[in-house]
Amino acid sequence: MIGKLYLTFVPAIGVSIFLLLLIASESLAARPSYYTGGIALPYISDTWRDAPNYYLGLVGGIICGACLLVQHAYLNVRIAFACGDRRASVLWLTASVLGALSCVGLLGLTIFSTTAFPDLHQYSAYLFFVLQAIALPLFTAATALPGDMLKRASLHGGHAHFGAMTKPADTSAYGGAAGAASAGKIYCPSCFFQLKLGSTILFWLSFIVYLPVGIAIVCTWYRVPLGKCKGELGLGDAYCDALVLPADYNGTDCVDGPCTQLWEYDGCPAINEMRAACQLVCVLALLFFHWSFVGENRKLLSAGSTSTVGAEVVIEA
Repeated sequence: MIGKLYLTFVPAIGVSIFLLLLIASESLAARPSYYTGGIALPYISDTWRDAPNYYLGLVGGIICGACLLVQHAYLNVRIAFACGDRRASVLWLTASVLGALSCVGLLGLTIFSTTAFPDLHQYSAYLFFVLQAIALPLFTAATALPGDMLKRASLHGGHAHFGAMTKPADTSAYGGAAGAASAGKIYCPSCFFQLKLGSTILFWLSFIVYLPVGIAIVCTWYRVPLGKCKGELGLGDAYCDALVLPADYNGTDCVDGPCTQLWEYDGCPAINEMRAACQLVCVLALLFFHWSFVGENRKLLSAGSTSTVGAEVVIEA
């Protein structure tokens, strides 16, 4: 019972923990002494740059990534194969594979710091956001396909075979939902389609500004010189010395060496703040979207737990 309850709410558990730790790290980064690159609203990667913020992001990313991996690689695959409509099944399964792969990016961007491993952090973030950008519309489309998809199937061996994932179920023959239940039918309510659709739209609007448009118009980022770190910024000699780049570092992002691992964005602060805000909205939209999987999980696990062999599954989405 406890295991089934956990599986039902596994995406909600993961995203809730991640959200709480993100709020905590954002609050710590709001301190005047915390360097945010010269912009008022920092990128999440800079929010997680230093301890204890880094460990908050690490714990949140690992827990959330593990929960979403269970959702995409196990529960969503079961849902895809249980769906009675082939189109919805293919869309759901494809999105599930993309979602599972994106969890690798989520783990990478939280484990690899933007200062110590900037390239790994950046590419992990791109992998995560791009795969999610493809997966979200596929999931949403799978729950909104038009046409007569109402197909009823029996429960065999304790496994639920879902009928329509998309069209409101016609239970008039049973006198409505209550009649369907009394007739031995399993009536499943909506699975948060509106939340999926709204989150997808919000994510894509922010994603376009954050990545393709933002990358095209943002100015070059440069490393903070060691002298500026200690002097103008006043971050402390010990802190700056700990972040200094090797003497043989010859990257083009260091124009007045020696430089530190810190980034400064004051060349075009407005654009960077816009991208940081859109990045944060993208993350929040993803959290809301993945919370909605509780609806499908409830259907899958409650239907699969019944012992009534031959009962029909009537799905409304």
